[in-house]
Amino acid sequence: MNRTTILKIAIVLAAVSAFHAAALVARVAVYPDVAQRIPLGVTIGGVPVGGLTEQQALLLLRRHKKFQIPSEFKISAAGKNFNIDLDELSYRVDLETAVSRAAAVGRDKPFGRKLAERHRVYRRGMDVPVQAHWDAAAVRALIELTALRIDRQPVNAVMDWDTKTWSRHKDGQALDRDAARKAILRALALYHGKRIALPVRTLLAEITEDKFRKIDFNSPLATFQTKFSEGKINRTKNLRRVADLLTGHEIKPGGVFSYNDTVGERNRDNGFFLAPVIANGRFEDDWGGGACQPSSTLFNAALIAGMDEFDWMPHSQASAYVDPGRDAAVAYGQIDLKFRNPHEHSVFVFATATQGVFTVSLYSEFKPGFKVELRSEWWGRFFPGEKVTVDKTLEPGKRVVVSKGASGMSAALYRKFTYNDGRVVEERMANKSGDVLRYRGAKRIVRAGPDPQ
Repeated sequence: MNRTTILKIAIVLAAVSAFHAAALVARVAVYPDVAQRIPLGVTIGGVPVGGLTEQQALLLLRRHKKFQIPSEFKISAAGKNFNIDLDELSYRVDLETAVSRAAAVGRDKPFGRKLAERHRVYRRGMDVPVQAHWDAAAVRALIELTALRIDRQPVNAVMDWDTKTWSRHKDGQALDRDAARKAILRALALYHGKRIALPVRTLLAEITEDKFRKIDFNSPLATFQTKFSEGKINRTKNLRRVADLLTGHEIKPGGVFSYNDTVGERNRDNGFFLAPVIANGRFEDDWGGGACQPSSTLFNAALIAGMDEFDWMPHSQASAYVDPGRDAAVAYGQIDLKFRNPHEHSVFVFATATQGVFTVSLYSEFKPGFKVELRSEWWGRFFPGEKVTVDKTLEPGKRVVVSKGASGMSAALYRKFTYNDGRVVEERMANKSGDVLRYRGAKRIVRAGPDPQ
């Protein structure tokens, strides 16, 4: 580009600038009070107000449809519509401040800078936003009130173990409070009456009917039974209480079952009664007496079902309802029965205590590819002796047996898996003390009269 061309461009630009300046000066001549008017090129919220006085601009904006604020704020959530009076939010659009800011353009400056700023606005334009105001506490209250109306907790499917039927689950819903607040604040920035949809989260039920639908209740994973005397009233009540607490318990894949955690403390508040328990080789009444029979029954069912990682202890003396090695003692806070579910599906516990038979059945969608046989061995039976206490109220030489005691022994428990492909695997079960299970027995307790000599 040569010097002549550059000079021509400069002359044109100067002429254009001079034209705009002349036009601005001409407007100053037309409007002697131009300093009190809003500069040309200014808009408020997109509405042109250049050349107007503040009073004229305010009147224009108040009549303009863009700033005609509806009386109600409309929202919707989860298919429900809610309207609230905007006055309850202390909502207002601050047109006065916007007009004041627009009128302040090019004021209170030296004449040259004032003229330059007005010239720049005239050429490029300038928009003054309109601010809206509301009560933040009222908005929070609106959100909580809306949540109160639509929040709904999910309902799990529930199994009726008596009939082996189940109820349908229902998913819940909850207002997304944080997202709702942002949506409301965006709408209130300049509300035009459009209904605002607030986001709602779905709360999925933890237990659906699918959890039960695939279980074959005609073919349990394992079942084991032990007998008891219904004539022992309190003990029978305790067995039935345990059955109720066990029934329906889910052992998730990889989950560990704890008898004490599931049944809870055996006391009056938990629905248990006083009944005989073995303590120091003697039968004494205690809360929840008999709770070891359900734990032993469950222990055997879990063995048959292929559960693993067993943590259990035998009693101090062999039990009458199972073979040695196949009992599991429990005492809340001291001795527990635990095992893990190694299968890829949940296992559900079902227990009954009726007609003198305590039954534990384990149900699952899991289909075992094996059968389990349990075998006990016991040996080294011995009698721990007797403990004699002198009772001077008895005749010399007379003996009264207070407790017959029980013989001790050692035992071992074997579990044999026979798989569908013909493989056979037998394991010797071990607890924390090893794979030899020891029953220390109990001494015979005798009261004896004084020595006749």
